[in-house]
Amino acid sequence: MAPRGRSGLALRVVIAGVLGAAAGPGCSGGASSRDKLADSLTLLTDAMRWQQWDTASNHVAPELRKAYLEAHESLADQIDVTDLEVTRRVAAPDGARMSVVIALSWLAKNDPVVKKTVLEQRWEPRRGTWLIVRERRLRGDPLPDPPRRRRAPATQPASRPA
Repeated sequence: MAPRGRSGLALRVVIAGVLGAAAGPGCSGGASSRDKLADSLTLLTDAMRWQQWDTASNHVAPELRKAYLEAHESLADQIDVTDLEVTRRVAAPDGARMSVVIALSWLAKNDPVVKKTVLEQRWEPRRGTWLIVRERRLRGDPLPDPPRRRRAPATQPASRPA
């Protein structure tokens, strides 16, 4: 795992503090639910920052995990993440969902211009942990498409003797 400096610790402290404030005292999930969400979000952002998509996928709902992993793993060959910031968290009034907005700065491996993509993730508690159930681009540069797999050329049927 890549080394973490003070900025990583500061990010975790800020995330935990803001998530606690966003969930607020009226949140039905209680402190343990908020703590689990803060922990999950910290682990996810660390994994995204270091492009550890297999680790990040542990925070995705099981039915979406394979597609998430396929889409994001291809990014490792195409981009370098330069910065990641959780910019907004909005809890549903009942505490059953959380919307998280992440600003991702990145460089394409073949382009020196820094690009920025803003993602929105929907998190829901499932079996004692919080998981991403949806992720979409809100604005900014689109992330590169996964490389298309080349299909094997179709074989020509053997010609019939005349």
